[in-house]
Amino acid sequence: MSYFKIQTISLLLATLLLEVGCADKVSEKTTATSPDVQASNIEAVSAAPSSQVTHPRLLVTRENLETASAVWKSDPARFKALANTRGFESGRARRLEENMNGWNDGRILMLCGVLYAVTQESAYEQALHRWIQDGIKPGFVTEPQPIVIEGIGIKNQDLNAGQFLITSSILYDLLVADSLYQEKYPEDIQVLKQALLAQATRTYEDLSRLKRVPYEQNHFYIAAAGLGLAALALEDGQAEYPEIQAWNDYAMEALDRSHQIIGSDGFYYEGVSYWSMFFPYVTIYAEALRRNQGIDWLTTKEDGESGLLTGLDDYLAHVSLPEPGKFYAYADYGPRIPWEGYDKPVGEITEQLAFYPLLQMQEYEPSPLAQKVIQREWAHRQQVAPRFVHYVDNALTLLWLPVFEESLKGKPEMSDIRSYTYFADHEVIAWRESWDEDADDLGTVLYFRCGPPEGHAAAAYREAYPEWKMGMGHVHPDAGDFFVFSRGKYLASAGGYSWAKRTAEHSCLLVDGKGQFKEGTAWNTFNERDYDRYDELSLDKVWLASSVASAAADIAAAYFPVLDHYERQLILVDGRWLVVRDDVSADEPHTYSWVLNSEKPFSSMVGVAKAWTTTNGGAALTVYSLNDDMQAEMGPTLVNVSSTDKPELAERAQHLSLTTPKLTEAVITNVIVIGTADDRATAKVMDDGGSAVRIHQGNRDCTVFLKSEPRFDGVRAYYWSEAGALQSIGLYGSRIDIQGDYSIKLSVPGQAVLNLTDGVWLVEAEMPEAGTLIVKVSDEVVATLDLPKGQSVQPLNGSIIARN
Repeated sequence: MSYFKIQTISLLLATLLLEVGCADKVSEKTTATSPDVQASNIEAVSAAPSSQVTHPRLLVTRENLETASAVWKSDPARFKALANTRGFESGRARRLEENMNGWNDGRILMLCGVLYAVTQESAYEQALHRWIQDGIKPGFVTEPQPIVIEGIGIKNQDLNAGQFLITSSILYDLLVADSLYQEKYPEDIQVLKQALLAQATRTYEDLSRLKRVPYEQNHFYIAAAGLGLAALALEDGQAEYPEIQAWNDYAMEALDRSHQIIGSDGFYYEGVSYWSMFFPYVTIYAEALRRNQGIDWLTTKEDGESGLLTGLDDYLAHVSLPEPGKFYAYADYGPRIPWEGYDKPVGEITEQLAFYPLLQMQEYEPSPLAQKVIQREWAHRQQVAPRFVHYVDNALTLLWLPVFEESLKGKPEMSDIRSYTYFADHEVIAWRESWDEDADDLGTVLYFRCGPPEGHAAAAYREAYPEWKMGMGHVHPDAGDFFVFSRGKYLASAGGYSWAKRTAEHSCLLVDGKGQFKEGTAWNTFNERDYDRYDELSLDKVWLASSVASAAADIAAAYFPVLDHYERQLILVDGRWLVVRDDVSADEPHTYSWVLNSEKPFSSMVGVAKAWTTTNGGAALTVYSLNDDMQAEMGPTLVNVSSTDKPELAERAQHLSLTTPKLTEAVITNVIVIGTADDRATAKVMDDGGSAVRIHQGNRDCTVFLKSEPRFDGVRAYYWSEAGALQSIGLYGSRIDIQGDYSIKLSVPGQAVLNLTDGVWLVEAEMPEAGTLIVKVSDEVVATLDLPKGQSVQPLNGSIIARN
């Protein structure tokens, strides 16, 4: 039986034979990954209920649990940070209620139960018994009042119901397998069973009547996962309670859609805070499904179809900043009232990353990136007080303690892991100088995005699942935003979590002082009916290599119908020089405000016209404007961090705003120099013929080309020298002339970067087809190099380019 009215799926599938994969980045337009949308046919793959069900079975076996217990007992002090007992160490247990206390208490109860299962300590046993009798029994057994879900997202009823079902299912699965606990507290097992039956019955009734279903929203998938987990936990009771099969079928079919929609390229649209709080709940259910019914939603399939873990290591590694506990502050990142730290600048906000999905990756698709993130964030987890929201993750990590322990051993081998990536579905590039986080200066890190709120694949899923109600409430109006983190500090940042989401809280463009979409709203910035227009947002001509990160963002749709055209070109060279050029036009005159947000205040550069600087710790950033008649304004960026309609403003960042006069067309070019607080990123910057920019900083000179001109054929290029000696050359195109003497040519237009390393030129290339790199000095060929199709790194043999 189908619960989602998808009779038209077969017809849609016949016309939606969408190509999986990513077009070559050298092509004129980089195409994002499209989903191979498949109809759910859960009944065909549902396993028949087992005649003999063993426990524990949901997330671990008895053997797994015994191994976890042995690891714990070998050195319990090492994992102390996972065993915080705040909330259940003493005193009377609270009755679980239909509010956030119930939400938190479910987390407490699960951690208490897992600590008992792993350690067998009497204090946990007694606290667990007390909470079952005083917290669960009154409201779910004695006087059954299960949590009612009036609608998705209303008063967090869905989160409370789902949390209760998930945590109680796991507790039941563990305790029903514990003969000593059963003998001592036989009623507790029955309390858990009756409570699960009562709440799952109610939740199934509430969810199955939904006509519009927000599959990718945590408010829905947590409730659905709870229902499915309860069905798997109580599978041995199906003969007595046949409705359990209906719960199972509903959860499998609903979450099959959820896992497809969420698992596109690994990027999580609501931000890393919401990923860490909620994404693990859908992988909990996926784990139980894999173990008990042989259905794998976690890993990548042989045909390339994405699983929930696909791209996850790239996402978490690249969204992480080099300092433990810190991440890119995109979407609703960080706390809001009344959470601790809500009034701090973004640079002072830290997050506790969830481990469980990373442990699943280490079990099924081991990754050096995943291991690196686990080790770094474990160091952070041990230094900070735990939050209730991570009690479930603590419990899951304890259950998977052997996998966790193995992940902490040794340093991951990172030498072959590229320090940059492109999330084609969500249109995000992330680049960093290296993975070496032990270096004193930590290097420079860049993030640049311009994609539709939930990625390009979502447009196809909307057609395939007409009952899907898109939930984009935590996404911000920030197309074209970028972040810079250098020497351990934010230099270009954003406002983080906000109730009234505004483009001015990001490093974006304002038109007549106004931002993108329906800014200023809490949850309604984006309207799903307009998703085809959002789908036009994209990055084009993406260029990533060890010493360059660049792309062009098509942003006009974000300002519809005001702007006819808006392209933002961004190129970062060597982690030092960042050029941002905005080309914008409209039918009527407007003012255009170029906004940059940073953690610390800006000030005008003394003795330098059209230059503004900010320092943060040992890092500095200076903006040099190449435009005349720009009016500068500097000040704090105030963000509404309330969770109600009553505003509460916090100073989350500082901004620099450069505004043009009223114009129908404008080209705004700014050069950002990244350096140390000692040199305050001082430089001399000049426009070089309108198509290029020259930067002179100390004994270094850098020229950046932003379009074709007599010296350059292609999209973008650069070269820089130190004390007159060339150090690096890069081109995305076919030819570049350097300082009147050198010429670099590609027989087939593509991407090539030449870096002088220990006296040898290394060539990184990405070619749409095989070609040849040709180096000339004074029109004489001095070196050639055959380049294969795709990516390659190799030395330039023959005559090495001479120093001039």
